[in-house]
Amino acid sequence: MRTTKKDFERCEKSFRLWQGRLSLMEWRACFEHGKVTDAYAEIFANPEGRIATVIFADACSTDGAIGYDPVHTGRHEALELLLAPLKEIARARNFSEADLDAAIHAVIRRLENLFDGMEGNG
Repeated sequence: MRTTKKDFERCEKSFRLWQGRLSLMEWRACFEHGKVTDAYAEIFANPEGRIATVIFADACSTDGAIGYDPVHTGRHEALELLLAPLKEIARARNFSEADLDAAIHAVIRRLENLFDGMEGNG
């Protein structure tokens, strides 16, 4: 099944919404509508430069079309971005526990801000 330009735009809009909700605006996000294997989208993040590229699949298999939703895909990729610094630390050959703790608490604070806003406590 081919995805449409409108699907791509819905995915990007959802990603940007969640990027804001998760306080990830220090990241520069670029978007492409192209080839992705075995997924609706994928993200490549450079935590050091705070640049991320989201590639939205231009096609998915008929089997993969079950459950396909560009809006949920955008949110999923924003959540991947939220965890990108943790992934980078996990890949590092030598990492400090302090760096890991700081990255974990950065995620926690972002989620607290989101939840406080949802509860009207913010």
